[in-house]
Amino acid sequence: MSRPTVCYCCFDVIPAPKGAGTHVHYFVEALAAHYDVTLVSIGTQAADGEYAGARHRVIPLRAGNYLDRTLAYREALWALCDETPFDVIHFRTMWAAEPAAAAPVRVVEVNALESLELPYHYPALCVAPALLAKLRAQEDTALAAATAIVTPSSVTARLLLARGAPAERVHVIPNGVDLTRFTPAERPPATPPRLLYVGTLAPWQGVDVLVEALHRLLPDVPVQVEILAPESRKWRAALVRRLRKRGLEPWVTLRPPVPHAAVAEVIGAADICVAPLTATARNTVQGCSPLKVLEYLACGKAVIASDLPVVRDICTPDVDALLVPAGKATPLAEAIRRLAADPALRHRLGTAAATTARIRFGWPRAQEALLGVYTEALAGLYAVGSVGG
Repeated sequence: MSRPTVCYCCFDVIPAPKGAGTHVHYFVEALAAHYDVTLVSIGTQAADGEYAGARHRVIPLRAGNYLDRTLAYREALWALCDETPFDVIHFRTMWAAEPAAAAPVRVVEVNALESLELPYHYPALCVAPALLAKLRAQEDTALAAATAIVTPSSVTARLLLARGAPAERVHVIPNGVDLTRFTPAERPPATPPRLLYVGTLAPWQGVDVLVEALHRLLPDVPVQVEILAPESRKWRAALVRRLRKRGLEPWVTLRPPVPHAAVAEVIGAADICVAPLTATARNTVQGCSPLKVLEYLACGKAVIASDLPVVRDICTPDVDALLVPAGKATPLAEAIRRLAADPALRHRLGTAAATTARIRFGWPRAQEALLGVYTEALAGLYAVGSVGG
């Protein structure tokens, strides 16, 4: 019997240094070891190749508005599925939901829901309720028809259940971290301590709160601050203006993005790592599973993060991280002050953090859980002998 065929669909450029790219890599790698996998992603030009053991089909998207690009993606995916029927269509974007509907097995991976996510990127959608309602209806249809639903966060799982997803089909598979690459570094603490933020500069990440916290500390509590973020003209320009307004430019270094393989070295050189997520609906209702927190933990760093349910899924307060109220600059400043003055506390938290990552968050654990979902989802097809037929 031939191996089941899987089409893994994402509306992302792959490979990519951001968290979505990391997640896609490890899931595709796991699936390709057992199934005949085609990864479908987006790019600026058509390309076929190999990625993480799978065939890689890149759908080229022309310049234009976001809706035009999504419709082009959907049409190209539809054509591909008509040309090559798949046993399983696994999609992490609802723009693939309609082409996936005819597949015998449909695995829906929910890291974000477009109806909740897009208004944060395109505020004009907030005054387009009809479009958002249409997106929501498409999501609900896809969730109801899914053979299996995979999500990295218990917060997101609760949202999916509230939206009517069948409870027996929802599987929480936490994100992972590469424990061979992200490891505790043996190095003496810096003087003054190095404080690091890794991630995008999007408003919901809370970098503006970090700036306000630093304004309360510097220069009285000296710390070396580095922010490693993708190049985004809009958000980066706003951060530069905020730093200049607060007189913080001498103490804060903005680093350009680096390949994901190099992020571990950057984290390894830090003493304190922060994840000041805000309490927006994106983080509290939809949920998320911040890969940066997992990578901080695995590198054995003293972590300060916002006290949100998605963070408590990962960290235990005062055991492997300090958790502070989301969106509040003063408590964040006090946590930084506390860690900057106490190397022993940094060491205790970092040691516990590395243990948490090692025990709970290696990517092989997530990959094994995903393969378990596939075994269950494909069981019915094996029973009738239709897979690979």
